[in-house]
Amino acid sequence: METPLVDKPEEEKVEHVELSRLMRLIIFVTFVALSIVMSGDNGVLSSSSKMIKKDLGLSDSEYGLFGSIPSTGRIIGSLVFMGLLATDNRKLLTVCCLAVNASMFFVYLLTKNKFILFGVRFTIGTVRIYPHIYIPVWVDQFGIKPLKTLMMTVINITSPLGQVVGYAIGTFNVPEKWPYSFALVGCLIWGIGSIIIISPSKYFSARYSFIGYQDGEKLVPTSNERTGNSIFASGEIQVKKKSSRWFYVRNIKKRCFYILFLY
Repeated sequence: METPLVDKPEEEKVEHVELSRLMRLIIFVTFVALSIVMSGDNGVLSSSSKMIKKDLGLSDSEYGLFGSIPSTGRIIGSLVFMGLLATDNRKLLTVCCLAVNASMFFVYLLTKNKFILFGVRFTIGTVRIYPHIYIPVWVDQFGIKPLKTLMMTVINITSPLGQVVGYAIGTFNVPEKWPYSFALVGCLIWGIGSIIIISPSKYFSARYSFIGYQDGEKLVPTSNERTGNSIFASGEIQVKKKSSRWFYVRNIKKRCFYILFLY
């Protein structure tokens, strides 16, 4: 029997649940797609800069502020969301941030008031930072153990890739229709984010800890003790695969017992 890495206090009640590897992989791919799409507005700004400046009546300095003001929102959002991650409402936070982020992109269709759109850009930056903070936390807790390093690496390329996607969207829609390019980004966020909305809450909860061995596609709990200590204090999945050699030896022992019993 393996010795737990962290002793479990008697008063601590950790719920052990069975997780699907496929579902965890789907959620991760969804997070990657969302990170790419949410960075698409920077590409739209680059491809339609002349028309945006003309339609909104922005000077060069104002346009620079228009493009950089989400960074101020990201700083404030980082301070807010780091504290909120300590609570067990991570799925609710994720859904709310996606909803606000997606909805803001439709404001471009409703008004060309530059002061309102400055506020829109600030809000987008504030809520966009949450997935960038939470995704590494999620990978640490729910990531498939042999692929965690690869998952972290993939997350790092989503921002530049998103800018390329946004530039393609802005170019395809022609610069004159830049409000519709932003709206298309919002539609993609809503569409991809729907997978997060319908996903079971247990795949986001900080309360769960997991221990067991892999029996085919099923994770079978073997103990009530906690094994694994996530750096985010969320627990880690430790999978103990059955040895195929032991499987055959066990079957041979059973067969010999049955033969002796019959005789």
